[in-house]
Amino acid sequence: MGWGIATAQNTSTSPTSSIASVATTQRPTDAGWQSLTAEQKKALAPLAPHWAQISVAQKNKWLAISNNFDHLSSKEQATLHERMANWASLSPQQRAQARLTFNETKSLGADEKKTQWEAYQALSPDEKKKLAAQQKTGIQGAATASQAPPPGKVIRLPGKSTPAAESGKSTPAIVIDKKTLLPTTVAIPEGT
Repeated sequence: MGWGIATAQNTSTSPTSSIASVATTQRPTDAGWQSLTAEQKKALAPLAPHWAQISVAQKNKWLAISNNFDHLSSKEQATLHERMANWASLSPQQRAQARLTFNETKSLGADEKKTQWEAYQALSPDEKKKLAAQQKTGIQGAATASQAPPPGKVIRLPGKSTPAAESGKSTPAIVIDKKTLLPTTVAIPEGT
């Protein structure tokens, strides 16, 4: 009996350790740029100055893309490098906006995408500039507020002291914030 248990333990640990060693040799993402192979450095060259700031998950995605780089034509390689450089030059807010736009576009049907693209192409250069100016949104982090909320929208927590003049003159309501699409609780003055 003891022999069977020892054998089962050895077989259960050896595949796991071999998988872990293969994974670490294929993807040294937590290491620096210098630990990448020559092929990976060639494929990811536009990202070299930014490699230290890229998260482990993003490094894994870039490394997965680099696996097929040698199989691309020289024109496709140049296009990929250009897009990498453009992406790396974006600010975190611009990247977030690009992701949002991509997800919105992905949800559209092929016909609707084509219709919108043709409508955009039909615009004059001035109209395109005006449209681009309208689309600029100030994406801000979730923890920051652009301005302090007005006193009428502040809800007092239960058990906390409330000023005598304000008590009983408003009712709480849940409203969807148009910027974040998250529910927020606001105080609605009575009689409105």
